[in-house]
Amino acid sequence: MSLDVGEGECIAIMGTNGSGKTTLFEIISRNQEPDAGDLRYLGEDLRRFRPHDLASRGLLRLFQTPLLCQALTVAEHLLLSREARPVPGQLATEALAGFGLDAIALRSASGLTLFQKRSVELARAYLTCPRLLLLDELTSGLDSFEREHALRLLERIRDLGTAIVLIEHDPWILERLTTRLVVLDQGAVVAEGSTRSVLASDNVRRLSIGTRHVAAD
Repeated sequence: MSLDVGEGECIAIMGTNGSGKTTLFEIISRNQEPDAGDLRYLGEDLRRFRPHDLASRGLLRLFQTPLLCQALTVAEHLLLSREARPVPGQLATEALAGFGLDAIALRSASGLTLFQKRSVELARAYLTCPRLLLLDELTSGLDSFEREHALRLLERIRDLGTAIVLIEHDPWILERLTTRLVVLDQGAVVAEGSTRSVLASDNVRRLSIGTRHVAAD
């Protein structure tokens, strides 16, 4: 496949299990070596870097399962983000309130709900002002209220000028947040274009959304 992501662009990757979505993210985030091809970020060859080198260069990845230090509080997680990429203290305070975390700032990660953990990760991402953010099914396991709130948090990050590439299957999220949709099947791109036009494709519906066949009475 070939994929270009522009500054501030929000792109979704869709496909059935085994289509190559996570493998793509593994390669971009340097957790897996590509067999061939070119992999560039801000003009640099990404293969020169290790995964832990990327955050300082503004390339972040959030996994489907939140990865937090269970013994640390919410506030301490945000302080760690400031250490990784220093930001004004006022911004950290604003992140606590803006991401709905001020009431649980002193609570340890082990006592947080799934949605709260994801909010902490998004607040940490916001504090590092990333150039490119990779998200793997961020809204999986969230109810409708939580999905709406998560969408608003993502919009705050996008408004920083961050380019976002997310693996997502929820048409509501896709239409609200993304401008371009790429559909994978067995490791190859089978559809790409504006989100609305790709979602309307019968072929994409069969591959990634599924169709119901209702017998006539």
